[in-house]
Formats: sequence, C-alpha cells, structure tokens
Amino acid sequence: MARPAAQTEEATGPAVAAAAEGRMRWASAISERVVIDEAIRDAAVRVREGLGAPPDLAVVFVSSHFANEYEAVGPLLHKYLAPRALVGTSGAGVIGDGREAEHRPAVSIIGGLLPGAEARTFHLPPGEIAELDVSESKWRKRLAIPTGSSPDFILFANPFDCPADELIEALDQAFPGSKKVGGLASGTNDPTSICMFEDRGIRRSGAVGVILTGDVEVDTIVAQGCRPIGAPGKVTKAAGTLLAEIDGRSSLQNLMELVESLSPDEQRLVRTSLHCGISLESRAHEGEDYRGADYLIRNVMGIDRERGALQIGHLLREGVTVQWHVRDAQTAREELERMIQEYSKVRSPGSSVGHPAAGVFLFSCTGRGTHLFGVEGHDSGIVRDRMGKVPMGGFFCNGEIGPVGEVTYLHGFTSSIAVVRPKRTG
Repeated sequence: MARPAAQTEEATGPAVAAAAEGRMRWASAISERVVIDEAIRDAAVRVREGLGAPPDLAVVFVSSHFANEYEAVGPLLHKYLAPRALVGTSGAGVIGDGREAEHRPAVSIIGGLLPGAEARTFHLPPGEIAELDVSESKWRKRLAIPTGSSPDFILFANPFDCPADELIEALDQAFPGSKKVGGLASGTNDPTSICMFEDRGIRRSGAVGVILTGDVEVDTIVAQGCRPIGAPGKVTKAAGTLLAEIDGRSSLQNLMELVESLSPDEQRLVRTSLHCGISLESRAHEGEDYRGADYLIRNVMGIDRERGALQIGHLLREGVTVQWHVRDAQTAREELERMIQEYSKVRSPGSSVGHPAAGVFLFSCTGRGTHLFGVEGHDSGIVRDRMGKVPMGGFFCNGEIGPVGEVTYLHGFTSSIAVVRPKRTG
C-alpha cells in the first residue's frame, strides 16, 4: 500500500533524546535510498548531527536487499559516523524513527553517547557457543566483562547455524540479573542474505552482540500478542515436548471439547493461530507496579492422534498450568498498547523510580507487521504514540529474544522491546 508523504526519509530529521549536558543521549534515522553508500551516508549524517559527536555505540539494521554489499556497511559507517563500537544485523525489514520499511531497501541506524557507561561488542562462533558452560567467571573472561559490573546484552544471531537457545540459557545462568534482548537475523530464505555486523567486518555465522555496563539500564517489554480461550488446566502427563494429558484427560480431547464450545470466528482462529500458554510467575520489576505476562506462549507443532496428544514447542513438566491461546491482530494491538502504557506510567518524566527512556530498540517478528496488521508501521507507531519521539531502531526478526518472568526465551510472533536509559538515581 502507498505510504504517506510524511514517511519519506526527507520529511523528518533524526529522532534525538532530550538529555541534560553530560547525560546519556541517543539519535536515530532511517533511509530508503536504494544505493548502499547513499543510504548509510544519509542516515549516518543525520544521527551524527543529532548527537553532535561520533557515538560511543552505533547499531545498524540493513535490509537484505543490500545482501551483495554487506561488506561495505562497516567501512561506510566508520567513514560517515565513526562510532567507537558498532554492531548490527540484516533484516527482511528495518525499523527506525517510528517507521517500518518492509520488503524494500532501507537502512536504520541508532547511535548513543554513553557517559559513564561502556559498550563492548563481541562475536561467538557456533562451535564456541556449544562448548561454553554457565560459569560466570569464564563468560567474563571470554567477553572481557569487568569483574563486579552488571552487564546487559543486546544479541543478534544467525538462525541457520547458531544454537540461540543454548546461548540464551547459558547467559541467563551466568548472569541471572542481566537483561538479554535482541533477535535472530532475517533476510530471504537464502542463507547468504543473512548477515551480522561487528566493527568494520561482517559475521556470517554464530552470534554477535553488545555488552552494556556502567551507568546504563535496560528495561524490557515482551508483547506476545495472544489471548486465552477456555479454562486453564494442569499438565498431568507429559514427555519432553509431548503434551499427553491435561487434568487427567487426553490433551487432544481437551482441545476438541473446547473448540466445540467456541464461536465460528474463534474456531477459525484455532485452526490458524492456536498456541499453548505455559504458566509462569509474573515478575515485579524491582518492586514497581509494572508486571510481565503470566504465560509463556508456545506454538502447537503437531498432533499425535494415536495417543491423543499434542506436540508443543517447549519442554513440559507435569504439574504446570497450561491454557490454550489464539493470536489475532486486535489482541496483539491491545496487549502492546497496554504493556507500553503501563511501562510509560512507571518511567514517565519526573518519576521517582528512575530516568525515562533515552533510546528504544524494537525487535518485531516477521510474522507481525503487514502480515498480521495489514498496515505498515503498526508496532513502531504504538511505541511512538505511547512513549513520545524517543530515538528508535530495530528490525523484523526470525525469532525474538526477551524475558518472560525471570527467564529469557526465544519467541515467535512477538515484539521484544529494549528501553535504554541512565541508571536510576538515589
């Protein structure tokens, strides 16, 4: 569908975080120029003008339309922006400045000045990820994380070869109080369209990321976009990912009886958008009123009719509460609006619990966007409407990384948001 003239890159300048002198400051810009040099120069110059200096950290999101020119990205960014640290990824679509560019050439850049904080980038090959254990000391040594610091992580991984679940689990166990957020690189179905960026080079495999330490705080919002149907029940028999029984009865029988009680519209959603919600304890954010979702949403992968069981995209244990969920555009919209509104109340300017947002990263599933909502700019527009003109960068992912409860997961059909700000003051 045609985009309004106000969404062209010439129509707006960079989004810039309003901050006092010496405080954290971010700027973002997106360009839809079709020549890679022009696109990077256009966005980079506006980010640098917004900051007034080269950024301590720049994160770049590059449309897979530029797959043949990925190697030029790092050198061009150092030429036009000169960041101290640089990381990024390819995307089937990119997000910036409250706009989304799907299925067409675009480059999005978000850069930050981080006084009192440090941004350190890294690359982990697939084989090394599989060999790393959960020892905090070994992780600190491998990633050069200073002893005593509390790191947060922004992560990008290759979906074709990176054991992302293992990486996330290991980081969770080594740094249980740290935030891990990001997404799996995307492009086309061709693996050569997938790429990640670190400093001046490209990384075709494994994972890249940035470690944030010092005077920087990362808050997360994970909107899974589903609503419950029917009543919750207890898993009474399970084996690995096979959900055999709920409340002592076949899980398939449980589902079929529920379907019979639903309206025709809900029955249609069950056929096309059925998910299983696995109950989790809600986590209060350090004593604040904002709480995360009560269920971890997982795909229903298949049916074992012979055993009357369902295959779920998650390891199950007996005794846990589950509830069937469906996904639709209205539910996804309402959940994202609600979660951002609740968060914004906590972090509004003048709040006693800390600084408001300085920069925002939005990692949205390729299954959202126009595919789910029928219009472009849906999720980024809600973030902009609810949080103001905060600098924003992101992309459409092959899987989204973010916490639900105390645990970090790899999600699907989700918007995972990282809000970056200075640490709270005493």
